[in-house]
Amino acid sequence: TMPKFSWAERLLLGLAGALTVVGIVALMGWFLHLNSLVQFPAGFAPLKANVAFCALLFGLALMGCGMGWANAGWVALAPALIGAATLAEQAFNQDFHLDEVLARDHLMIDTASPGRMSSMAAGCLLLAGLMLAWPVSRRSRAGRLRLLSGAIAGSLLGSVGFSTLLGYTAGLPIMFRWGTATATSPLDAAVLLLLGLALLALTWQQSQKFEH
Repeated sequence: TMPKFSWAERLLLGLAGALTVVGIVALMGWFLHLNSLVQFPAGFAPLKANVAFCALLFGLALMGCGMGWANAGWVALAPALIGAATLAEQAFNQDFHLDEVLARDHLMIDTASPGRMSSMAAGCLLLAGLMLAWPVSRRSRAGRLRLLSGAIAGSLLGSVGFSTLLGYTAGLPIMFRWGTATATSPLDAAVLLLLGLALLALTWQQSQKFEH
């Protein structure tokens, strides 16, 4: 018989699947130079290859968590490291040659460095990766702290994604540049919104198991 999933588990798996598909499609767009797969709407900043790769890894990690695989969250440490390295590049004005490892940025739209994601996107990926890799402890206080942190992180990511999309809709660069020279693209924002919602769904699922 097929396993029965709660609505939270179904939502989580659906969001994880969406992230996985977005990551795969965008990477194909970069590899095949199909701009329409990495830019939406046309003419705006693209979904960076590293963000697409992180979306794919997050999707797989969340799918594993939704299926109950205990160590699936560790996969999210890779996106966390990518986010941390990108933040370090920007903070110390360095180039670790990570931004174009997967694909050369031939578009160069609204970015200070070829292939580099925005600081806001990098920080969000770092936060999400740490949350997914942090297991829910069976001890009451530590477990509740982890669940609260997951809910806050999911809310923050969702808010950043939604605010960035709102900035594009309203034509307010300050809301999608976040005070930097590199824009958080509409597709970046969509990834962050999906990831934030997935973290909230995962936290809800984990809280149900924690209470029982």
